[in-house]
Amino acid sequence: MVKRLLVILFLLFSIAEGQYTFTADEVAIFQEKLAKYNELVVTDSLQKVIIMQQSELIGKFEYQANIDSLLLEYKDEHILILEDRVEIYRKDSESKKRKWYTSPEFFRAEGMAIIVIAAYIVGLVK
Repeated sequence: MVKRLLVILFLLFSIAEGQYTFTADEVAIFQEKLAKYNELVVTDSLQKVIIMQQSELIGKFEYQANIDSLLLEYKDEHILILEDRVEIYRKDSESKKRKWYTSPEFFRAEGMAIIVIAAYIVGLVK
């Protein structure tokens, strides 16, 4: 765009004033400014590309942050469910503990008592 503007200005000056010849210093200055302009255009283009890439990266990071927060919420819920499950298992194991009348020692004592009572009764009957 600027190149076209400079060419148009050059043509207008050459038509308006007749024939004008640039000096070597003017041409050198013009080339130097044109080189700086081209360098700035390239730098600006690279910066625009970097900005677009960074914007895309920010979007991806925001998406990943949302996924991570959802994952943390689900993990928290999972932890609560597991804690409830542990409590249920504790209560269940307490309810399934052997009672005094279901222990093997009770059955042995009961068996011995039956034998002793039976022997006593048999001894009385004779």
